[in-house]
Amino acid sequence: MSPVFCEGNESPPRPVKSFLSKPALSATVSKQGLFPTSVVGSLPRPRWLIDAIERHERGELSEDELTRRYDDAVKLAIREQELTGVDELSDGEQRRFSFLAFVAERLPSFRLIPVKELMNRDAEKFVREMNLPIEIISNPVIVEKIRRSRPLAVDEVKFALKHTSKKVKAPIIG
Repeated sequence: MSPVFCEGNESPPRPVKSFLSKPALSATVSKQGLFPTSVVGSLPRPRWLIDAIERHERGELSEDELTRRYDDAVKLAIREQELTGVDELSDGEQRRFSFLAFVAERLPSFRLIPVKELMNRDAEKFVREMNLPIEIISNPVIVEKIRRSRPLAVDEVKFALKHTSKKVKAPIIG
């Protein structure tokens, strides 16, 4: 028996028969399809954004110009997800240096500690042998009672929603 799918404009979702014909394996089809899709993880930054970040760090690019480049990278990430048929979009995490640092930068209860300060001698030896760029890696450490002084990702979601009609998600580490 072939699976039965809903038409794109049918609502609400309804159960469909499994091609395996076992009732326990039936599924629900929504307007977004059998399984809504989303990207897990960051999308790669365009080379021109990486160049802009480096220029900004050297003092060759203003904060406003860097913000415009980030905005363009987010718009590009959204468009790429739309063109590939992703159902629930993100901003591609274009503005985030790292998944962990993102939280530490927004919560005053955290401080970023260079990983090098947290390593013992065995770890330091391993890092040297593997030629890892440990100098640029920091981890968040809780330094006081956890509190929030502003929303974590509302600005990211609002910006993305201005540039798509699809659902938007903001990944937050938990």
